[in-house]
Amino acid sequence: MRRQFIYLLLMVSLASCVSKKKGDRKFYTEGIEPNVILKDSILTFKYKLDIKDTNIVNTTNRKIDVLFNGIDDFLKGPKDSGVNFDTECMMCEPIQEFRNGLLFAKRLLITPREIKFYKSDFNISDTAGRIDTKSYYGEKRKVQFNFGEGEGLIKYIGQSCYDADFNNVKFFFDNGEINIQNIINATFFEYDLDKNGEKEQYVFGIRNCTQEIVLLRITK
Repeated sequence: MRRQFIYLLLMVSLASCVSKKKGDRKFYTEGIEPNVILKDSILTFKYKLDIKDTNIVNTTNRKIDVLFNGIDDFLKGPKDSGVNFDTECMMCEPIQEFRNGLLFAKRLLITPREIKFYKSDFNISDTAGRIDTKSYYGEKRKVQFNFGEGEGLIKYIGQSCYDADFNNVKFFFDNGEINIQNIINATFFEYDLDKNGEKEQYVFGIRNCTQEIVLLRITK
């Protein structure tokens, strides 16, 4: 009888633990999202606005914001850490319109005021709402492009690691130039993220070997 009583106590205790674990979970039903996300598996990063740095020469009246910086000793700020993507090819991952923002690699959600990183992938197709980009794909080639308010250039500076190069990214506007040095494997796109009727310009730097990324935004 005593053994049965002890066994009953153990079962009640286990049931209580399971109940607490379920209470810690946050369930999402709106849109196409993971079935279950733990509260502590969403990281939020605030933007660093209107930065000045020796890697950036800006002769325009535009502002440059750091939306995410996952690289040590770059752009005068602490490294944003804790992100990890389930991919072996960061450069292959799409940037997509999603939930009134932009989604990179199905985990990094870019909104007008902050970035949220989800440790589980959103279940969406690679082609849904995909954003057009201009990217540097190695081989020391120059990439020239036009965008809404000017022209752009991505060119090789030097090698960073076996699968990444340092780039110089230049933008030519009517009222001046912006020159950004030491961006790894640069990608450019423009998008009206704050829905004010004017597109902002974005520079994405990506390194596969250590999954480092940096995202800059240019605004008026």
